[in-house]
Amino acid sequence: MSRVAAQIVSGIGFIGGGIIFVQRDVVRGLTTAATIWLTAAVGMACGAGLPVLALFVTGAHFLIMYGYTGLTHRILSVQAELLIHYRAGKGAVHEITRLCMGSGFAVHQFLVKQEDGSEDPERQAIRLRLRGRGDMESLVVAIGDLKGVISAQLTTMQPPRD
Repeated sequence: MSRVAAQIVSGIGFIGGGIIFVQRDVVRGLTTAATIWLTAAVGMACGAGLPVLALFVTGAHFLIMYGYTGLTHRILSVQAELLIHYRAGKGAVHEITRLCMGSGFAVHQFLVKQEDGSEDPERQAIRLRLRGRGDMESLVVAIGDLKGVISAQLTTMQPPRD
């Protein structure tokens, strides 16, 4: 019996290793590989006559996969509001949204307004409400360095809750 279990673990480890990919410093497939391994363990527990253990592990898996993920996203995410002044027609808005999403933030509100009283008719402002788990200060600096951006200012920020 122990030899069969050892071969199952080896085989599933080989399959799980084939699922894990590394692309540009991003590892993908770890959760899928761990879930496949867990499924094999639950199957072995059932085959060994331990259905209560298999049910407990399956329940714990679903609790962690669906409960823990939502909880960590809610606890660890930062909410912030940015005020960005830019020159229209330079492609800045597209680059700003691309940069925000690429830095781990979701754009929840996007308000564009023409600057009243400005001597430059192309000068506009956008107010972004962001939520995510990235580094907000680095994002503001990166936005300020974009072509066409006049200024980027962090107006409000709510840190992650403990």
